[in-house]
Amino acid sequence: MMARQWGNAMAYVRLSISYRRAILNTLLHKWQTQVQGTVLDVGGIKGNPLGFISAESNVRKWLYLNIRPTHAPDIVADGAHIPLSAEAIDTVLCLETLEHVHDPLRVMREMSRVLRPAGRLLLSVPFLYRIHSAPNDFWRFTEHQVQRMAKEADLEIMHIERVGLLFTVLCDTTKQAISEIRFPPLRWFTWLLFLPLATFLVGLERLGMVRHSKVFTSFTTGYLVLATKAEKPGNVPIRSQAAEER
Repeated sequence: MMARQWGNAMAYVRLSISYRRAILNTLLHKWQTQVQGTVLDVGGIKGNPLGFISAESNVRKWLYLNIRPTHAPDIVADGAHIPLSAEAIDTVLCLETLEHVHDPLRVMREMSRVLRPAGRLLLSVPFLYRIHSAPNDFWRFTEHQVQRMAKEADLEIMHIERVGLLFTVLCDTTKQAISEIRFPPLRWFTWLLFLPLATFLVGLERLGMVRHSKVFTSFTTGYLVLATKAEKPGNVPIRSQAAEER
């Protein structure tokens, strides 16, 4: 536990890790009990550390699906054509992947197809975030778009959570710009000057008055979504962090 907390703290300090990634790791740890049984990691890379999964997890088998054989996945395939039978998977992870596919809705439908009834989908997507993995970065997603895709894929959204608010967007953008400074002494000097202010501003987002302010909640780096296989297609109640805060 202490090691994880220290790692989370260091993620905020390190220039190479975005605030979005640090916050996302914290949220994933909170929802780790949803990851169980046979897991399909769509777009995951085998060998990457998954710090949000504890040794006490109920994961029975972990399968990696990736279109790139160089990542040594268990299944080499496109997420739009998953070579598994229907209802074969207990949990699907699709983290920071959907923005890189040509047809996000088709991938959502495939992930829904392979999920068993009451199975879980953990999905993270960017909104106000830099272009990355160019030229294979195609999409940004609003909360309403995520809801629409989930409904059309017969998935019931249980929870949507923003990954940071206005200050996270501003500080992440600045942090990423600083990381591009080519002259190392100037890069680290600028980062050391900015770090205290960024830490203070991002920390303010824990305050209730900030988390419930329409000004701050209109901005986010993206969303983390917990969904399940809908029993009755088309009847999809949505419990959204954004709706709760309005």
